[in-house]
Amino acid sequence: MNSMLSFKLWWIFLQRMIGSLYPANIIFLLFLYPVREKIKLSRPMIFLILLLIVDLILRMVIFFSGVPFSGRYFLPSMIILTVCTGVGMLAFIQFISKYLIKKFPKLTEKHITIAVVLIILFAYSGKALHHSNDKKWLKDVSSLIKSNILPGKRAVILSNYEENRFAYYSGCDEMLLFAPGKNFQIRRRVRDGNDNRWLIESKGVNAFNNYINTSPSQLFIIYRIKKVDLASSTENLFPQMELIGQFKDKRRKYQYLVFKKT
Repeated sequence: MNSMLSFKLWWIFLQRMIGSLYPANIIFLLFLYPVREKIKLSRPMIFLILLLIVDLILRMVIFFSGVPFSGRYFLPSMIILTVCTGVGMLAFIQFISKYLIKKFPKLTEKHITIAVVLIILFAYSGKALHHSNDKKWLKDVSSLIKSNILPGKRAVILSNYEENRFAYYSGCDEMLLFAPGKNFQIRRRVRDGNDNRWLIESKGVNAFNNYINTSPSQLFIIYRIKKVDLASSTENLFPQMELIGQFKDKRRKYQYLVFKKT
């Protein structure tokens, strides 16, 4: 269990929770405060509030246990919160109706309600229907590696980018994490109870080069580098390896260089 006293972890937890909300939902939740005294806490509402609290506590336990945690894990909580969002939307409509009806006397609260609902539907459907394959490069990298694996040969990926799907999509037997720098650590992912941990396998450039030269496995390196740091020549990065591919992420901020052992 990670430290629950860490401000940084709490900040990450809150960011992921807020990030799972649509902007309109956040606005509607803010409008709950002015009408808080008018909200009747019926038994179903109390049940939903308790369910939301229990669900958030469960997400918090999962997050601080140290397992991989995605923002989508908050979606069940956000579905429960939608009930409160609906009350906030009515309060928002009543608030803007006061000003819009004064300016446009022909408008009614019914017209404004329909307009707000339609705007939300168009805004949300636009996001939902927009296909964003932001990690297509991930499968492209994996496909390239898969096509270069020799039949019957044990294949291992080394990467400075922690993305286990490389090994899954490419069909490699193992993925090791390495950290370039003074120590040049190689880390192996092992099962420790209910957690997965990266344990240091070796340190130092010499140990890294020795692993590359003596490993009986077929080795591939996926090297993540910022575009601004990418040198014109990549041949000297890993002299023992052959550059077989170069990919860009969707934002074109990073380059992913793929090498194989010659």
